[in-house]
Amino acid sequence: MADNLSNRFVKSEWVDLALNVMAEGLERTTGASGQAKWAEHEARKTKAKLMLSEHNPEKSAAMREQWAVCQPEYDRAYKKYCDAHAAEIDGKDQSRKAESIISAWQTEERIIARAEQMR
Repeated sequence: MADNLSNRFVKSEWVDLALNVMAEGLERTTGASGQAKWAEHEARKTKAKLMLSEHNPEKSAAMREQWAVCQPEYDRAYKKYCDAHAAEIDGKDQSRKAESIISAWQTEERIIARAEQMR
């Protein structure tokens, strides 16, 4: 079996890294998800305030909304949402990659075990 270790498709360093990502990933992804939800709420709240603002010169609701989303205040709030959402997606992607590495390693372990049983 020692000779099989050097010929592995999935390197043990990859598995260690994937396990670390999985261990830390849940907290990171959960935190990012919470941040994204909060930032989305803040962006919506900012847009609503701007739509209702006495400084909004528009008369129709559609035009008031368009004016609101063109304001720098909304731009900043929406950018925070986009950044938080991107962090959430990145965390999920990292977890999926780690799960794939672990799954490939497990498959390789099963194949090696079966091959050894057949000897």
